[in-house]
Amino acid sequence: VSLDGFLAQLNAKGAQGNRYVGQVHFAPLPDGRFNIQSVYENAGNGAFQYEMLPRAGKDADFIAQLNAQGARGYRFNFRAF
Repeated sequence: VSLDGFLAQLNAKGAQGNRYVGQVHFAPLPDGRFNIQSVYENAGNGAFQYEMLPRAGKDADFIAQLNAQGARGYRFNFRAF
C-alpha cells in the first residue's frame, strides 16, 4: 500500500470513529515476509482525521510543527510497543 493509500485507509477508519493505535508485526512467514496488521480502537461516536506532514529537520522545526497542528485541534500521540 502506498503512503497515500494508507492515509486514505486511516481517514476511512477515522470517519467511522476508529482511532489508529499502531501496527503489530508477527513472526516471519515461511517465505520470509512479515505479517503486519493495523490496530484500531473504537472511540465511540467521535471521528478522527489524519494528515501526512513533511519530516521536520531540526528539533525546533518539529516543535513548531507540533504547535501548528495543536492549534488546529490535532493531538500528538506516540505509542511504543
